[in-house]
Formats: sequence, structure tokens, C-alpha cells
Amino acid sequence: MPASAVFREGCFYHIYGKGIQDARIFIEERNYSYFLELSYKHLTSLVDIYAYCLMGNHFHMLIKVKPKPVDGPVGDASNTVSHGFNNLLNAYAKSYNNTYKRSGGLWRQPFGRQLILSESYLTRVIYYIHTNPVKHSFTNDFTSWPHSSYHALISDEPTILKREELLELFGNRSSIIEFHKQVISYGVMDHMFDNDSD
Repeated sequence: MPASAVFREGCFYHIYGKGIQDARIFIEERNYSYFLELSYKHLTSLVDIYAYCLMGNHFHMLIKVKPKPVDGPVGDASNTVSHGFNNLLNAYAKSYNNTYKRSGGLWRQPFGRQLILSESYLTRVIYYIHTNPVKHSFTNDFTSWPHSSYHALISDEPTILKREELLELFGNRSSIIEFHKQVISYGVMDHMFDNDSD
């Protein structure tokens, strides 16, 4: 496992997972909400979730690893967070297989992870996650995609996202909206993730 794939306490990571052989992992509307429910169940004691996007055959997530509590589980943060993501993916796969009468693996293994080391890269990842449905032709307008964190980020509705920290990062909601618009207008990130297959 490369150094960038080791989970470090207090660090941001771009996480992505894809269906095995590009299989669809979200078929019905309820699949999206169930995946989020499992994410909250298995991850929120280990990481803070800042952004996400769920699409037909894959997902993206921006997380920050929480400090390990003194009375927390034995083992380092890398093993604990990896275990949390594996629990999430395995629980979803089990339910998916039961619902759709299939067997075998659902996910391409291992799930991808990329350490984020700068604020500028962090903001680019947020943009990339929110606009991924456009990249993969699920929609022509990322703001119309219902299964991302974009709307929760710019609204006042209750959310499990670390919205206040992101508002501090960008300045305010208007700045978040303007940032996404400017990036699209100038096309400055057309090739920023050319090596990312998801």
C-alpha cells in the first residue's frame, strides 16, 4: 500500500469505490439513501464526512480522519478506518445481493483513497466530487443531481456534513456557489484527475 493510502489521524482523504466490472451498485432511489445510512452507521465514529456523490456504478467521498479516542478500539487509525469502510461496503453488498437475488462480490477491491495535502487540492476535490455526474454523463447540470452533498452544503437543512468548516474554508455559501461556477466557466480542472478511472 503506497504511503498516500495509509490513513493518518487529522488528515483529509478522497475516497472512491466502484462496482466490480463496472456493475451498477445503485439501481433504485432507496439504494442511495440506504448507502448513506450505512455510511453514517459505520464511519461517523471514525471520520468526518465533508462531501460525497453517489452515481450508478460508483461513489466519491471526502472525509477527514478523527483523532483516535483514548478509550477507542485497539489498533492504529489506518486499520480502524479501513475496517470501517470495509464494513460499510460489505454491509451494502450483503443487502444488495439479498434484494436483487445475486451472489458474489459487488465492489472492485480495494476501494481507492488519496491523501489530500493542501487547501487548494482540497477545494478541487470538492468540485470534482460534486461535478462527477457531469463527467460520467449522468446529467448535464451537476446542481440537478440529487445524490450529492452540494445541496446540503449550500442549504440550511440539518446535515451530518461538516458544513460549517467548509463554509469557513470558502468564506460563505455564495463563495461556494461562485467557486463551482467559475471552475466550470474557465474549465481549469478539465484534466486535473485524468488518471482517476472513477
